[in-house]
Amino acid sequence: MVLATAIGIGGAAGGARAGEDPGHQSRPPQLQAFYTAPVLVRSGEPVTIPVDVVCATARGEVCTTRVTLGAAGGDEAFRTAAGSAAPAVRFDLSAPAARAVGGGSSGVVRYYLRASASDGRSTSLPEGAPDRALRFYVSGAMATAELPEIPFGRVREGTPVLTLPWGSGSMRAGIALGNEAAVVGPSSFDVDRRGRVFLLDAEQHRLAVFDHGRLVRSTPIFAGPRSDVAVAADGVAYVLSRERGGERLTVTPVTAAGIPGSPAEVGGGIPGAIRTQGDAAYVYALPLDAWLPVPGTGAQTDHPGPAVGQPIGEGRELLRVVRERSLRIGTATADGATDAVEGTSRQLLGGFALAASGGSNGYWAVVDGWRQWPHAADLYQALHVSGGRVVESFAMPRREFAREAPLSTFRIGGDGALYQLLTGPAGMRVVRYEIGGGR
Repeated sequence: MVLATAIGIGGAAGGARAGEDPGHQSRPPQLQAFYTAPVLVRSGEPVTIPVDVVCATARGEVCTTRVTLGAAGGDEAFRTAAGSAAPAVRFDLSAPAARAVGGGSSGVVRYYLRASASDGRSTSLPEGAPDRALRFYVSGAMATAELPEIPFGRVREGTPVLTLPWGSGSMRAGIALGNEAAVVGPSSFDVDRRGRVFLLDAEQHRLAVFDHGRLVRSTPIFAGPRSDVAVAADGVAYVLSRERGGERLTVTPVTAAGIPGSPAEVGGGIPGAIRTQGDAAYVYALPLDAWLPVPGTGAQTDHPGPAVGQPIGEGRELLRVVRERSLRIGTATADGATDAVEGTSRQLLGGFALAASGGSNGYWAVVDGWRQWPHAADLYQALHVSGGRVVESFAMPRREFAREAPLSTFRIGGDGALYQLLTGPAGMRVVRYEIGGGR
């Protein structure tokens, strides 16, 4: 998850007006609020949302602001609290969280933020609040499991299914060698039910499909360093990109025959990820830190406002939270959270690289583990959590010579296997791990 989410508003800007100092030309006025989303909390634990607001005029001068947070536990009406924005302002939502659970085992708290400037500008998150609201979920029956400690260096090597050297051409992977910048390679990949690899090769502007290492087809398509791809059950591949020189997020469908369709606009922001559920597609948008349905794919949400968790079908969402030494994962429903589990770790955790629902078999997750002493090291740890405990765990190597899009290192393919994208000085590989999963 993203720890800070921004509320932004912009205005028209031109050159210096008559009588203005050319050294202080007008620029878009800025109004931004940053907050930390709770997502999934235990019943009875304190819940606070820290908020920071940044406001600047068109001349770059600081402006005073006021921030309002509205919250509602369960079906109650919104109650609001407001105050002048100051560093480290915190809103305490422990009371609505307690009311949301009541005498039950779980509950939902709806909330929204609104920031207003002294010159009359204002904005809210999400757009359309309070009719549309964000949510966090309260669990009164969250199981606790200790994550197995795996020694650094003891990793499982996957079976290669695709190996490409760097370069240009149909059987090579594009690469951009950065000069004082990150090396950029293929931005993302996915695997369909037949085990075919869909490689989003941003540097060669193509979506290439490989079957047992053989190129099946290549579709020309625009893709940037943060572009992502996901293959639906009907064989349509959806490519998420950010429009050139703009803020809008677009999704381009590519049919099973390799024919690109017209892009659909999803919203504004930064590409986070795209995932499919059946034939529907959803975009994880930043800095909104929420999932948006892709128009024309049958995607939908069962409540007003964006989905806080990844939609996984039948009105459910997959919730995930990671802290320095623990992670939480659960399933959100219309009434609260179910099958919530907290995993505690003796090792430091950097974040989720993958989280997926296994249906009745629990969850699969991949987390980034690292240490600082006696010498720096890191690895990826795969976890199968079921029945409130970790039933399988193994470590995988971390080899990232070239940067790919966030949340694009791992996939659970349509065939139920776990796949990893590895890059090195000579080229890239996609490797397979048998886990008996599914999506």
